[in-house]
Amino acid sequence: MNNSLDQALSPKAIFLNAASLATFALVACQQACIAAAAWCLTRTIAQVQAGEPFLAPLGFYLLAMIIPYLPGCLSFVTLQHWINRTHLQITDAMVDAVKGRAGQFSNSEAKAAFDSALSRNAFHAVAQYLGLSHDFAALALNSLLSAIVLGVLLPIELAAGYAISLLASVGVILAIAPRIRHMSLETERQFARYGHQLGSAWGNVTLNNRYNMGHWQRQRQQAGTAYYQANVRLAAIQQGANTGIALIALLPTAYLVYHLLAGPGLDAALAAAVVVNLTRIFHILGALSTVVYQLLAWQAARARLRFLDVQTKDLGAESLNRPLSGALSVNGEPPSGACAILERINASERGRFTLRGPNGAGKSTLLLALKDHWRDEAWLVPAQLHVLSWASASTPGSTGQQALAMLSEVVNAPHIPRVVLLDEWDANLDAAHRQCIDGWLDALSKQRVVVEVRHG
Repeated sequence: MNNSLDQALSPKAIFLNAASLATFALVACQQACIAAAAWCLTRTIAQVQAGEPFLAPLGFYLLAMIIPYLPGCLSFVTLQHWINRTHLQITDAMVDAVKGRAGQFSNSEAKAAFDSALSRNAFHAVAQYLGLSHDFAALALNSLLSAIVLGVLLPIELAAGYAISLLASVGVILAIAPRIRHMSLETERQFARYGHQLGSAWGNVTLNNRYNMGHWQRQRQQAGTAYYQANVRLAAIQQGANTGIALIALLPTAYLVYHLLAGPGLDAALAAAVVVNLTRIFHILGALSTVVYQLLAWQAARARLRFLDVQTKDLGAESLNRPLSGALSVNGEPPSGACAILERINASERGRFTLRGPNGAGKSTLLLALKDHWRDEAWLVPAQLHVLSWASASTPGSTGQQALAMLSEVVNAPHIPRVVLLDEWDANLDAAHRQCIDGWLDALSKQRVVVEVRHG
C-alpha cells in the first residue's frame, strides 16, 4: 500500500491531533458530570432518609444534570472538525497514491473504483468511523464512571457482577471481531462492484437500447443481490452477537440483586439504596451491552476505512518495452518500438513528432508510457479534453470552440514542460479549427518537443 495512505489511515494520524483530543476531552467532561449527578442523587436520597439537610447535594445534582449539555454539544462541533480534517488528510493521501500513474489513465475499472471512493465513499467511511469513536468513548466512560460511583455506594457483590459481565463481553468481542472484520471487507468489495454497475446507468438508461439495457439490468441485479445479501449476513451476525452480549451483561447482576435482596438479615438502609439505584444499575448494564455492540460496529467501520487503500493498490505502470500491436509511424517512418521512439525524442531539444496508425496500434498507450517516463517534464493532453480541469471549462460554444479554447491554454501556458503530448487533438474538429491549432503547434515545436497522435 502507498506509504502516505498507510500513514493517513494509521491510528496515530487519525486520533492524535488537536480536533480528536478536544473531542475526547469534552466527552470526558460531559460523562464526569453525569457520573457526579448519580453520586449527588444518591447522597440526596440518603440525607432525606436520615432527616439531614439535603439542599446542597440536591443543588449539585441539578447543576450536574444541566452542565453536561454544554460539553456534550461542543463535542459534536469538534467531532465535525475532526471528520473534515481526517477526510482531507485521507483524500490527499489517495490522490498522492495515484498521482503520475499515467499508465493507468485508461483503466476504466480502476477509475470507477477510485472516483467512487474519493468522491463519495471516503467521507461516509470517515464520518461513520469517527462518529462511532465519539459514541463509543461516551458510552464507555458513562459505563465506567457510573460503575465506579455505584461500586462505592453499593455492595461489592454488584461490582463483582459488573466485572463478570465485562470480562464475558470482552471474550465475546475477541471471538467475534475477526469475523466481523472479514465480513465487513467482503461487504465493501460487493458494494464497490455494485457501485461500478450503478455508475454505468446513465448511458444505458437514457438511450434505452433493448439489448444493452437487458445486459445492464442483469449485471445490476447480480451485483445488487450479492451486496444486499452480504449486508444482511453482516447485520445478522452483529445483532446475534448483540443479543448474546445483552444476556451476558444482564443475567449475572440480575441474579446477584435478587440474591442480595432476598437474603436473610438485610439492612433496611442498604435495601433502600439498592432499590433506588436499580434503574441506574440496569442502565449501566444496558450501556455495557451497547458499548460492546458499538465496538463491533466500530470494527466494521474501521474495515470500511481500510478498504479505501484497495482503490490505490497494485497499480502498475505501462512498460516502455510493451510491443506495439500494429503499424505505427513517426513522421512517416516506421519505428522498431516504444523505446526507439523514446530514444529519438530524447535526442531532440525541439521538434514535432506525429504518430499515425490504425486503431489498436498502441498510439494512446505509447503516449501514456512516455508520460510515465518523463513525469513532470511532459504534459499529456488526452483526446477527451474535458477529463482535465481548464480555466476555459465554462466557456460557452460548440465542441470545436471549446476544444480550441482548451488547446489555446496549452500553447499559451506560462510554464510549458519540455515535452507536450497530444492525443488526437484534431478529432471532431472542422478544417478551420484544425488549421488554426496546427499553426499553434508548429510555432510551439520551435521551442518544445511536441509529440502528437493524429486522427486517421
